[in-house]
Amino acid sequence: MSGGALHIAIAGFGGRMGQEIRWMADADPDVQISAGIVHHHRTPAEGIPLVTSVADLPESTGAIIDFSVPGATLDIARGAADRGIPLVIGTTGVTAAGVEALRDLSTRIPIWYARNMSYGVAVLHELLRQAARQLPGFDIELVEMHHRNKVDAPSGTALALAETLQREIPGSEITTGRTGASKRAGHEIGIQSLRGGGNFGEHTVVFASDDEEIRISHRALSRSVFASGAIRAAKRIAGAEPGWYGPE
Repeated sequence: MSGGALHIAIAGFGGRMGQEIRWMADADPDVQISAGIVHHHRTPAEGIPLVTSVADLPESTGAIIDFSVPGATLDIARGAADRGIPLVIGTTGVTAAGVEALRDLSTRIPIWYARNMSYGVAVLHELLRQAARQLPGFDIELVEMHHRNKVDAPSGTALALAETLQREIPGSEITTGRTGASKRAGHEIGIQSLRGGGNFGEHTVVFASDDEEIRISHRALSRSVFASGAIRAAKRIAGAEPGWYGPE
């Protein structure tokens, strides 16, 4: 590793995304893993120290990437603020109140928050903002597809994309699923969720009028896209001023 490498700690180190970030970091000469944050003390993983608290992280830690669970994210964020360590949060399922608490903590440290760490999805947010402004009156529907084992529906990414659209369209409402005999309301931003197979994540937003349709899609081909996006975010906010960063 380079002597000037960014030392990152990974919260949720034992999970699938934690390990994906570890493998991605091993291949990046500009970053080094300082520690993994886990629920319970374990044997160090091939020389990587494991801790249960941000307070126990090495002094060299320049950023934390959190892919843990919603119940742990706020404690990690408070610990990061106390230590003055920049924080990247990719944990999904954080409540609205939790996000507000994170925003308060971002006055003390830089926090990058995104329910999807893909660089392509960050660009998709901007494309949707532009489309919503330039296509007034179009019906908007969002279809998302994920693997059979995904437990939440709609996905956090789908909700984040719909909220981006909602902020651009006064009076709009997000609806999920569609049953019964009622017509579509003109102010709806509809979300439909599909589950099956091994799809890592696919989101398509349809803008439709009586005469034409525009479809904007993103598909993740592997989990590595989320890991690389998280590491990219950590590099962006390391040494940055306190504040709220990311696409949302």
